[in-house]
Parts: sequence; structure tokens; C-alpha cells
Amino acid sequence: MAKKVFFGIDVIPTLYPDQVDALELVKRHWADIGIDIKVNTIERALYFTRGDNNDHDAASWSGAGGLDLMFDPRDYLAYHPQGSRYAIPWANWFVSGGKQGEEPPESQKKRMALFDQARGTTDLAKRAELVKQMLDLTYEAFETIGVCLGVNTFGVCKNNLMNVPEKFPDSWSYPNPAPTLPAQYFFKA
Repeated sequence: MAKKVFFGIDVIPTLYPDQVDALELVKRHWADIGIDIKVNTIERALYFTRGDNNDHDAASWSGAGGLDLMFDPRDYLAYHPQGSRYAIPWANWFVSGGKQGEEPPESQKKRMALFDQARGTTDLAKRAELVKQMLDLTYEAFETIGVCLGVNTFGVCKNNLMNVPEKFPDSWSYPNPAPTLPAQYFFKA
């Protein structure tokens, strides 16, 4: 007889109410294949306390969506002690140079080495190859699950506001609109 899989997923409802709804849909779908999850809607300070202490089964957070993982690789390797929720002890090991935390499995260590090599080169073709190798290992390890992409957003500007790009990314790792140089926008008389 197969045993049912059960775990809880922490989410902050005041920060990400849409993620609570998405997790409720995931919960219903996964129940059909024998996976039972509890959606833990908790306050933000408790979310971080539980995460920092590695006292959670799983956690929900938004990701950069692949804009440029060189800015923020936390979803692809255990890089960020708070952001890489699936691997807090591994992230602590990585950032401390192996002095703290828990030594990660080979897949993580290979990804960490590939990331270090990628950020250490100015050769874009070489960087792309290293990142591809890192992503191949990430997909194989399946440590994080992307549920959906964010919806497209829009902005409005007056017809006489000039030098505004027609399109630009909307992402945490691209702190828009700053990279579009708003100081260079101007009004046409």
C-alpha cells in the first residue's frame, strides 16, 4: 500500500494573497496524485524566523522568472541564506566557504562552482555555456517548482513625455524604471 505524502507550505498572505489562491489550486490538483499539502498562511516575521531556522517543510515566494539569474540565482542554487528556502543549510555552507551550514550534495556543489565560473568571466558565450550547464543540473535536481509566470503589466505615460522606452522588463532584479534612466526623460513642448 502506498503511503500518502504530506507537507506544509509556508506563505505570507498579506504580501502574496495571490500565492495563497495558487497554492489552494495546487493542493487540489496534487491531492489527485496522493500528495497532501497544508497551506500555512503565516505572518512575515514568523515566515522568516521559521525559514532562517530551517523549521519549515516548504515555502512559497516569487522568483525573478529568469530575467537574468546572474543577478539573483537563489531559485537555481543554494546561494542566498534567506532566499533559497529549499536549502538553507546548503546556502549557509556556500556563503561561509564551507565553515557553516551543511555540505550540499554534488549537484549543488557543481552548480555553485559553475555559477562562480560564470560570474568570473567577461566572455558572454562562455558565461552562457556555464549557465546552461548549471540550469541542466537544476532541472534534473527539481528542488524548486515554478507554478506560473507573472502577468504582463503596463504603464501609462503622456504622449509628450519623451525618451521613455516602449517596453522594459518588470522584475525585482531589474529595479524598474531605474535602469531606463528616468533622469533622461523629458517633456516635449
